[in-house]
Amino acid sequence: MPSLVLGPILRYADERAATIWVQTDVACEVEILGVRERTWCVSGLHFALVAVDGLEAGRDHPYEVRLDGAVAWPEPASPFPPSTLRLPAAGAPRDIVFGSCRITRPHEPPFVLRADQDEAGQGIDAAVIGLNAAMFPLAVLVIGPVLPRLLARLGSLRSLYLGLSVTALSVLLLPVLPGLAAWFCLRFLGGAAASIQWVISETWLNIIATDRDRGRIMGLYASVLAAGFAIGPLIIGAVGVAGWLPFLLVALAIALAAVPIAFAGDLVPSFFNLNKHGYALEITDGLLIHPGDIKKYPPEQKKEKS
Repeated sequence: MPSLVLGPILRYADERAATIWVQTDVACEVEILGVRERTWCVSGLHFALVAVDGLEAGRDHPYEVRLDGAVAWPEPASPFPPSTLRLPAAGAPRDIVFGSCRITRPHEPPFVLRADQDEAGQGIDAAVIGLNAAMFPLAVLVIGPVLPRLLARLGSLRSLYLGLSVTALSVLLLPVLPGLAAWFCLRFLGGAAASIQWVISETWLNIIATDRDRGRIMGLYASVLAAGFAIGPLIIGAVGVAGWLPFLLVALAIALAAVPIAFAGDLVPSFFNLNKHGYALEITDGLLIHPGDIKKYPPEQKKEKS
């Protein structure tokens, strides 16, 4: 027998009609004041929106909620008066009441889990989710000023392998460390590691490209990068977000990026050093110069400037 999970909630009312929203535990037919609507399903949850019209404005209309013909609201032992619809009469004064409904819980398991994972699960606040997502680009900005010295010390090839390894590891640790604080740290770590690949790859492309083909090469690079961003949501849509599988697939994709680098080892230019000239990214007041501003010096000039 179907039952109500949430509602009934009056969502809208004017001089002619009113709409009432409910959530039920299973698919069923919802009836209010003779109007029937079937529920619809979203991610396993069942909802209905019943639009009732033909009511007289300016007076009360008590109502029941029937699910598959059986009364589900009001509850039989309820001490409260029945729910009532009252359509506003044209030209009558309006009383406006504002309220807010909010639940506060610690941002830690089991409260941050979904309801289907734990009965106490409430999910994570949208603002906190946004801050967590911001850790990745924030790390790119923070790590930028120190990247030239790191890359000069390790070299381009080893830096690429380090960045790919740390990025893949940060993804694999997400299901191992499901706590909110840990995810903030892992997202920051992943962003810092990913910035190594971005700086090296885009600088490398700018060095080998000529003025004639730079636009075409960078356009192709941007297209491939955008395709990668598009493939990610498709993977999630296919395998979901639960369990190890989505994290393993992402880590595998990151690891596969190391394969072409292994064949290009002899072609990687040594354009990072601790000097302020040559094929290095120039460091001015601790800021990273845009790769497009890199100056190519002939070997003899580079030697003199060293």
